[in-house]
Amino acid sequence: KEERAQIYRYLGTSGLNQKDYALAAESFGKVLEIKPEQMQALFGLGLALVKQKKFVESVGVFQKIVEIDPKRVEAYNNLGYIQGKLGRFEEAIANFEKALELNPASVDVNVNVSFMYEKKGMMDKSIEALERAEKIEPDNVFVHKKLAALFRRKGMREEAGKHEERVRELEAKKADQ
Repeated sequence: KEERAQIYRYLGTSGLNQKDYALAAESFGKVLEIKPEQMQALFGLGLALVKQKKFVESVGVFQKIVEIDPKRVEAYNNLGYIQGKLGRFEEAIANFEKALELNPASVDVNVNVSFMYEKKGMMDKSIEALERAEKIEPDNVFVHKKLAALFRRKGMREEAGKHEERVRELEAKKADQ
């Protein structure tokens, strides 16, 4: 049984790597029939379902992951992403905030929660999340572009200009490398 589970796990991983998400989901599902709490198989299945846009099914998988291991930042981040795709912005925000409780230094989670705040019209909170991301990764071009856009939308031209200037500096620096 252990050997079969390992073979299916390799098949699932191979399916993800080759973008054969149906094969990946099927293979990880077979692992979970043998070992229902195998974390790599649960994550793999969840990702394969997301890639197939089976968001409702994937929510259940990631919820199971956080039930088994409530300190899994990536699982809360994935739940937030999926719930955002489903239009469940409040639930998405709650999961991103849980992920940030566990790891406030995650740029990805800060960026993701900022998108949800923006969708809810909570511009100040969206900006705060991006400013946290900027402190963690001051050279992140995407974060500066997003901050510039949000400040422009709020009519804060001076702030927007600072971030646009930073984007130009970072892009010039990258072009020189």
